[in-house]
Amino acid sequence: MMQLGWDMGRILSYLFKSLKRLRFSRYYYTNCTAEIRNSNIRSLGMCSFITAFLTVGFLIASFLPVLHYNNYERIFTWLYFLVSCFFCFASTYILGKHKKLTLLFVYLYMIFLSAASIITGVFLCKDRNAVFFFITQTIFPVIFLDTPLRMAGLSLVTVIVFDILAFLFKTPDRYAIDIMNSIIFLITGMLLSIFTANIKLNEFIFQKAIKTERDTDGLTGLLNKSSMMREIRKAVANDSENGILVILDIDDFKRINDSYGHVIGDFVISGIARCLNSSFRSSDIIGRFGGDEFVIFMPFTHDVVIAQSRVKKVLSLMAETIELPNENDKVTGSFGIAVCSEFGDTYDDLFRKADYALYQAKSGGKNQFSVYESMI
Repeated sequence: MMQLGWDMGRILSYLFKSLKRLRFSRYYYTNCTAEIRNSNIRSLGMCSFITAFLTVGFLIASFLPVLHYNNYERIFTWLYFLVSCFFCFASTYILGKHKKLTLLFVYLYMIFLSAASIITGVFLCKDRNAVFFFITQTIFPVIFLDTPLRMAGLSLVTVIVFDILAFLFKTPDRYAIDIMNSIIFLITGMLLSIFTANIKLNEFIFQKAIKTERDTDGLTGLLNKSSMMREIRKAVANDSENGILVILDIDDFKRINDSYGHVIGDFVISGIARCLNSSFRSSDIIGRFGGDEFVIFMPFTHDVVIAQSRVKKVLSLMAETIELPNENDKVTGSFGIAVCSEFGDTYDDLFRKADYALYQAKSGGKNQFSVYESMI
């Protein structure tokens, strides 16, 4: 008995540690929304394709006289096949464009499979144990990813519905076994949900950290040159007729570095990065192009007035927030602005135009901006 008590204590201790890790996973859950959605879309597509493929075999079998399928079973098999095809289509086409609906479709699919397994286990296979239902209770937490509390809530509701229907429609010897199994698999599913959520989220966090280190400029926290160019090219490829590219070059930065040292130079660069983040939209792509150059791309707009107002805000913040040891010395910058033409532009076209506009701003006295389209 003492040994049994010791073993139970170790199991409870292990579960407690798992719950502590669960809190860690929930803390990072919102930071991995995109990764979770992509994982669930892939899982939904794979599962719905497999279920649709397997149902084809049942459809063929339903027409074999030796298996004695009745009309209700044929109708149920056809409905199961059609709904599986719908979710396969949704994961490929609908969720590819509307990823915010991913969780809704995942839960609809789990409810559909749970309902199908309950119908099969209670009404179509009264004289057999509901194996299909028990399988779904353990597969869902492994394949799909969501907070374990919500996953456990869905499992609990489906188990309660199954147990009530099994009690009402199955023989006493069958429903007793089914109810016992449903409770065992419910607990198993909850534990699997905790463990798999932590494993997957930790993997997502690790991958995200690697991606951030690879794509981010260490000094400013902005995108580095390669990742910035990749993101801008992607945005321009999606909509080549709407977008504004802005290039910022710090005026006389070499003099600042030579006069005050590299520490002050780094302070100036990081301060300008903060000014850019404060002035532009969260949807804008902001990156450090080189030592004292920054590039900003504003997608989904061709209103140059908006870009001009953002640039004026940056200039104002630079004057107010970035101070040099010599109070009479001010940090200024020159901007070149280029707007996508109505015929469409590539990243290289926009950069060339914005770079020419930047040259005009520098030539005109610095601490100002110039727009390329106004020179056409």
